[in-house]
Amino acid sequence: LHRAIAERGGFPTTEGLAAARTLAGPASDYWSDPTVGRLIWALVIEDTLGSRPAPLAVPEPATHARVHQAEATFEHATFWDRAMQVVGWWRLGAKAEVARLAGPLADAQASEVLAEPALAGPVLGELAATLHAVRAAIEAGDPAAGRRALAPAVARTDLQRFRIPCRHCGMGTVGVDGVEEPDEPEA
Repeated sequence: LHRAIAERGGFPTTEGLAAARTLAGPASDYWSDPTVGRLIWALVIEDTLGSRPAPLAVPEPATHARVHQAEATFEHATFWDRAMQVVGWWRLGAKAEVARLAGPLADAQASEVLAEPALAGPVLGELAATLHAVRAAIEAGDPAAGRRALAPAVARTDLQRFRIPCRHCGMGTVGVDGVEEPDEPEA
């Protein structure tokens, strides 16, 4: 894979991809585990950028097609896979591609949080209203408005550090799954 992509504008053959997938074994869907598709994506983005630290103005058509080809190699469509693609396209300066992926990704995440029973109760009503405003901004194609609407909720320390029980149904909670605390110094 490295050699195929290192050839300027190169891409692995179908046979090369199949051999890499056989060698790698079943693709893990855990967000940080390497997979063939994730590796190809990272290699293509880095090869395309070369030594440029800033995003490209707009990728040329051949580059655009190659990056789409790399996107198609992902084995999974997890949040992290889609986020990886959003960042890659952003680094290439492809705003239309970023919008194609980021809008649905943000909408899906907002929908997932809104489906939590805890947001049906009065305690988190303000958060639910915020998420509805974020979804409206996404639908309107205004991610900056969505980000501004979400900023106060993201800054809430209760949501950053604790799970909040739902007063409405008594079943669900919203918050972080866990926080790693620093070890206490020994006396």
